Amino acid sequence: MKNLSMQDLFAGSISFVVIVGFFSVIGLQYFHTVPDSPGAQQLTGALIAAFTGVMNYWVGSSRSSQVKDATIGQMAALQPSLLATPPATKANT
Repeated sequence: MKNLSMQDLFAGSISFVVIVGFFSVIGLQYFHTVPDSPGAQQLTGALIAAFTGVMNYWVGSSRSSQVKDATIGQMAALQPSLLATPPATKANT
């Protein structure tokens, strides 16, 4: 089983709260009449934006980049010479 870091747990927890909040508010608006107030509209808009951000993180490039960085870190731990800087070459003058 994969070891979860604190960052993974935090991201997962925040994502869970946003998703539950999003579907709760959407369900509430579907089954009940919600007052047409600016506060209700702002809440709905904020949850839609947060839900979009969560989806982009887990499905989009941010998560892929995080996985790539972890893979490079594991490779570097196995073979430290991968991180060595190549010798500098003199430019043709």
